[in-house]
Amino acid sequence: MWAGFFLVLGAVFISQVTFPNLQHTALFVHACALMIPMRLVAMNRAGRCSWPATRVAIVYTLLECLMIWILPLFPAQPKLAPIFNPVTHMVPPAFPLLFIAPALAIDLVLRRTGECAGWLRRMGLALFLGALFLTVFVGVQWFFAKFLLSASADNWFFAGNRYWSYGSRSGPYRGEFWHVKSGAEDADLITFSKILLGWGLAGFSAWIGLLWGGWMRKVRR
Repeated sequence: MWAGFFLVLGAVFISQVTFPNLQHTALFVHACALMIPMRLVAMNRAGRCSWPATRVAIVYTLLECLMIWILPLFPAQPKLAPIFNPVTHMVPPAFPLLFIAPALAIDLVLRRTGECAGWLRRMGLALFLGALFLTVFVGVQWFFAKFLLSASADNWFFAGNRYWSYGSRSGPYRGEFWHVKSGAEDADLITFSKILLGWGLAGFSAWIGLLWGGWMRKVRR
């Protein structure tokens, strides 16, 4: 349970770059690659139950969903100008990221590898876990982000188009991906070099997770 809060905090740290509108940018990929594998891998190594990383991801998802479903039930009124979006209730966060998919993949791999002795083997495993995280997470989140920006997600369950604060103007930009127009000054396209950088960040994060999780597993009460 507490490990789920740990993952929630990690997601909060990068929440400014994980809006659905930004989920096709390199910055989004790099932020998730650096912040999340460490937590999932560490919880797998330290956990003494079956499918520990997946359980942590499920707790994270449920906690985030509870905020999405409960917060709009409370009335609220903006009182700080400028007010471009006259909301009448508390604004929920965006729908949680699909960390369950890479968490399941990490659990499957680490169940077969066991303890990895030697720094070279550990580094190789970390790079593999980093690549696995990027492949699975970006693969599922890429298409899910398109759904979140569509009219089909504009409901109480997915909270699509309902996470805008009172300071957000209305307009077509709400249903578009940002910083993905080729040639634009603010473009942050996912290129091959940025994929390699994301792999390095994810591998480093997974390596920290292996070390940290191994240390926590040795702790005795």
